[in-house]
Amino acid sequence: MHSSDKKRKHSLGEPGGVGLFAKKPRTSSKVTDLEMRVVAGCFHSFIKGKGKDGEDTLYASGSNEYGQLGLGDVRKIAEWTEAPVPKDFTIEKVMAGYRHTFLKGKGKDGEDKLYASGKNHHGQLGVGDRRKRKKFTEVSVPQGFSVEKVVVGDNHSFLKGKGKDGEDKLYVCGSNGQGQLGLGNTNNRSRWTKVPFPKDFSIEKVIAGGFHTFLKVTVGGEDKLYACGKNWEGQLGLGDTTNRAEWTKVPVPQGFSVEKVRTDYMHTFLKGKGKDGEDNLYACGRNWEGQLGLGNTNNRSRWTKV
Repeated sequence: MHSSDKKRKHSLGEPGGVGLFAKKPRTSSKVTDLEMRVVAGCFHSFIKGKGKDGEDTLYASGSNEYGQLGLGDVRKIAEWTEAPVPKDFTIEKVMAGYRHTFLKGKGKDGEDKLYASGKNHHGQLGVGDRRKRKKFTEVSVPQGFSVEKVVVGDNHSFLKGKGKDGEDKLYVCGSNGQGQLGLGNTNNRSRWTKVPFPKDFSIEKVIAGGFHTFLKVTVGGEDKLYACGKNWEGQLGLGDTTNRAEWTKVPVPQGFSVEKVRTDYMHTFLKGKGKDGEDNLYACGRNWEGQLGLGNTNNRSRWTKV
């Protein structure tokens, strides 16, 4: 078993640390008065919604050993507990990774704002250091850059958006030991770093797995798929098990049009259409527990029809 697998099997641990609340946080086994949206990380979860008076409301539960619930402490929470929303901030999206969390939204004057909490050992919060954050902390984004989406993997993070002239841009931070940031090396980043790619790239989607990443792009009007990062189990679909630190074009099955890419810890799925318009599903990567649904437990390094 790889060391990374062992980490995945750790229990949530015992509650620890001292709460920073001025008063006891409100908890409830039944969350009511919410227009609910549930967001799940690896070991922690959020419910985002509106309270009965229309205010933004955020509830959290689960593992909190790095402060990923944004509650100001590191206690494990087994009941839905109201998380404090930053002042004058309207939440648009909640993104939960392995042990870290981002909130994307607007400030009081309608300006874009980004907050983060949780594990930051690899710099995955993009705040310029590697100290965990137990409270939601404002994250500075590159000047002249407008954030459209935040994408989180296990310990790496992406900002997809536009530059000041409307061009597609991609910034990354966090763990890069397997080349999953696509920067051509394996150095971690604690500050947002621009990803180099050709000018004719139009980025449609960023899909972050455990230690690998996919880009679904349009090049010259044609859809393409690129990947980088860990590939020990063949999860990049390149026909081998060699890691990639640079964006590498991924061959897709002939006559197949990719609509969606879904990737997790060490396996990947492609959903799309065959040449006659029929639904098709392809898979690659780790299959030790039969997670590819192929009727066996053999790994695949090439896309295999499900």
